[in-house]
Amino acid sequence: YLDKMWHEMFGVPDTNQQSVCGGESGGTSRFTDGEPSVGATLLPNAIADPTAQQQPLNTAAQDADVVPSAPICIGMDYNANINWIVAGQPNGRRLNIIKSFYVKFERKIPALIEEFCRYYANHQNKTVVYYYDTTALGANYAVNEQDFHWVVCHEFERHGWQVEDVYLGNPMRHDEKYLLINQGFAGKQRLMPFFNRQNNDDLILAVQSAGVTRGRNGFRKDKGGEKLAETEEDLLQHRTDGTDAFDTLYIGCEKFPYREIMPYTSSGVL
Repeated sequence: YLDKMWHEMFGVPDTNQQSVCGGESGGTSRFTDGEPSVGATLLPNAIADPTAQQQPLNTAAQDADVVPSAPICIGMDYNANINWIVAGQPNGRRLNIIKSFYVKFERKIPALIEEFCRYYANHQNKTVVYYYDTTALGANYAVNEQDFHWVVCHEFERHGWQVEDVYLGNPMRHDEKYLLINQGFAGKQRLMPFFNRQNNDDLILAVQSAGVTRGRNGFRKDKGGEKLAETEEDLLQHRTDGTDAFDTLYIGCEKFPYREIMPYTSSGVL
């Protein structure tokens, strides 16, 4: 039953960009063997070259799903060994998951944000909508004496970006989060996620391998493996940390929409 529920939420076969998908520089939804899609479809790859998925672009110049004149929304996850950014842009009823980034071990949040800013160096609207909850406050094991929220805002501003920080409060209960995101992929919420596979390959694998357990309030993601030592068969970037960053992004965009998200134009005419 749990497998069926998980498949219904995230399950699809990989049928040449017609299945649900949703992050290093790498984001998708959970999809598994052979079940029909009930959610979003993949965005086309930015480059038709079949080798492009193994050779990620260093800038967003050829990312067809990016709206240069719109802000970029982000969700993050903070961990002593791996830190994530999952980036997206709402566009009508779509939430385009345009790219995800991670850094590991001694590379921390400043290095992660530097990668983001380098990738989007030519983005016209240098505004980042930073969705965060209480997990970003009062904790600093990935940085220094400042908490995650302060460091994130400081680093973006240091690189010339304006930060619109949107506080989500306490993390959503696991069963409520499960229902919300399930309905999002089924098209029953305001936004449906669409993932750029080329820019989210590691996050796709992370979501594929994420398990589910039954907690006292219902279904919840199995995060038991996050603290284990990394091995060649169990890489940090394929665990649940990145999926948590995606969850934060989706919850923020769905429940706390940034009202100035529409593209701007110098002429004043949209």
